[in-house]
Amino acid sequence: MNNTFFGGGTRRLQQDVNDYQAQISKFGITGGEYALRNKINYDNNNAPGNAFPHAYTDELEAEIRHPLLQGAGAEFNRLAGPSRTPGLVNGVMIARVNNKITQADFELALRNYVSNVENAYWDLYFAYRNLDAKIQARDRALETWRIVRALQKEDRRGGEADKEALAREQYYRFQEEVQNALTGRQEDGTRTNNGSTGGAFRGTGGVHIAERRLRLLMGVPINENRLVRPTDEPEMARIVLDWDSIVTEAHARRTELKRQRLLVERREMELLANRNFLAPRLDAVGLYRWRGFGRDLVEQGGNQNAIDDLTGGAFQEWQLGVQLDVPIGFRRAHAAVQNSELLLAKDRAILREQERQIGHDLSNAIGEVDRSYEICQTNLNRYRAARKYLDTLEANRKAGRPVDVDKILDAQNRVAASETRYFLTRVEYALAIKNINFEKGSLLEYHDLFTEDGIGLAKNDKATAKGNIATANPQAEAIKTSIVKTPVAKTPVVKSEQPAATANNASPIRPASATKDAEEKPLFDMISDGPFSLD
Repeated sequence: MNNTFFGGGTRRLQQDVNDYQAQISKFGITGGEYALRNKINYDNNNAPGNAFPHAYTDELEAEIRHPLLQGAGAEFNRLAGPSRTPGLVNGVMIARVNNKITQADFELALRNYVSNVENAYWDLYFAYRNLDAKIQARDRALETWRIVRALQKEDRRGGEADKEALAREQYYRFQEEVQNALTGRQEDGTRTNNGSTGGAFRGTGGVHIAERRLRLLMGVPINENRLVRPTDEPEMARIVLDWDSIVTEAHARRTELKRQRLLVERREMELLANRNFLAPRLDAVGLYRWRGFGRDLVEQGGNQNAIDDLTGGAFQEWQLGVQLDVPIGFRRAHAAVQNSELLLAKDRAILREQERQIGHDLSNAIGEVDRSYEICQTNLNRYRAARKYLDTLEANRKAGRPVDVDKILDAQNRVAASETRYFLTRVEYALAIKNINFEKGSLLEYHDLFTEDGIGLAKNDKATAKGNIATANPQAEAIKTSIVKTPVAKTPVVKSEQPAATANNASPIRPASATKDAEEKPLFDMISDGPFSLD
């Protein structure tokens, strides 16, 4: 060293230094910091002026530091947490909001899953109905082809070559449709956010494709020696919804809005916490210290023991005062406040647009309920008319009257198409009812699903949520029950069969209503507001 005074009497200082520190500290709810620490210093050097070749210094001190401006107050510390860094606030209150946001994300995922299970259920229901209609059409075409073929062999009228070829072509066309209806093509099924928020019915895919999709969602083996088969029928009763009530309910229950409101609440907390950093840092500080010095740390005897020297209390210090820290310009704090204000404005704008979007989607869902119900009745009338037309032609042929084969084949086409369209619109009506619950935010409650410590309505609010459905026919209570008890609320695997080996002998489901002769009814009875059926 250049100076022997600072070197303790030597210019070549050789020194070994060890520092040890242990501390227990705690932040108070009002911003104060309380600490109890112990410092031990070991110094071994060759300075000739030292009392000992090596020595220990032991310090035990208690410190209290309490903010008076920046960082003061219970509200700020609950918001900002212990980090106290502008722009990085994450206190216990914000952590609670983040936990609720995570719960909202879980509820959104659960709601979408339940919706997709029901979508897959009705996809499979329609696949069976479509297959049944195709099988009946194919069997009728086969019977017609055999009749025309027999007339051709007998060289009778109606057995011309062109008519036989036309009947044969129709049979093979329906056979192709049966094969496709059984196996299905690799196409997207009905799913959430497909056309509508809850999912618009696609009406594609065969029985096997739809069944595998439902099995995938249910978590059961994809391939077994049996087929999953829906047993619940789509709802047929008409429902009437009060617009003001369901809009209010949707704004109160939709998980997206709850989540966005939580985000807005978090941004407000962040802004409030960051504004505190615009104040200067002024802390009241109090400290009390006990000192001990000796050659050894714990060895007994005289002043050579640092622990005994400390506990003797001969060397005590205290400090009391204030500490002021004023950053020039507060640029970091201003940047944090400005960023919080922008994020808050953004989330508020998103919340407003989400409310508008939900109102738009809810209006579309109500319109879809009305449309699908009316179209279902129209298709029912269409099916009855087509079936009457075909039955009349068949009766004339059996009575020996001359009937053009082209008309019979055309009538068979019309019956098959109208029956498929009828069941398609029935499924659309069932999904429209499900989507109403989806848009209102009551889908989980209507399926008797509740999340523990969730952000949705409590169980005792369930009855209130169901009270917004009114009806225009005597089956009012039945309608309410049917909307609540949708198929997804219970396991849709209620019946199983051995899978069909080929499309020729495949008849997984054959509804009696589709095989009975539809009776013609007066027009006003057919388009009434009551339930509709092929019976």
